[in-house]
Amino acid sequence: MPIIKIAPRDPMTIAEVANMVARAKCQRDKALVSVLFLTGQRISEILKLTRKDVIVDPSRPNRIIISFLIQKRKRKRIKDNVYVPVTNPLIPRHRIPLDMSLPFMGDFVKWVNNFSEPDVRIFKITRQHAWAIIKALNPNTFPHFFRHTKISMLAEKGASGPELMTWAGWSDLRPAGRYLSRSEKQIEKYADAT
Repeated sequence: MPIIKIAPRDPMTIAEVANMVARAKCQRDKALVSVLFLTGQRISEILKLTRKDVIVDPSRPNRIIISFLIQKRKRKRIKDNVYVPVTNPLIPRHRIPLDMSLPFMGDFVKWVNNFSEPDVRIFKITRQHAWAIIKALNPNTFPHFFRHTKISMLAEKGASGPELMTWAGWSDLRPAGRYLSRSEKQIEKYADAT
């Protein structure tokens, strides 16, 4: 897949996501848009989800927990032209709790409930197919933009750098700094404190 440089833009709005969900032709596509927006996880992590990765929280039945396998494509050079994947052994799985009352959660849950076998992948599509689905629903966006939107929303709500790092599955704080520096509400919060 070619690398496409896209000019930065503001995060998506709920209305834009609602429009994409409404335009989706099948339940799978609605669920894909929903989970991309709700979690902000990488498309590779979402496409690896299985039925057993989505569970009802035993302590709070109105909440589900989605367990993602971290899929960041970092590579480490060990010899000339020999690379090995780098994973974070401290975070083998990334768990995100989501309340059932969140917008678009019903579309995701409805799709997940179609599967009963625990090891069956929920989205049996490639990254390229997921890209094409998103582009067909909104030509001005792409799968990773949902990640930008979710993390921007969390920063606007006052999430700290370590909280953003945990949510996004980053191994350091540098990426969080980009989102925190954009957050106007953070600036207002600190201005009011002085």
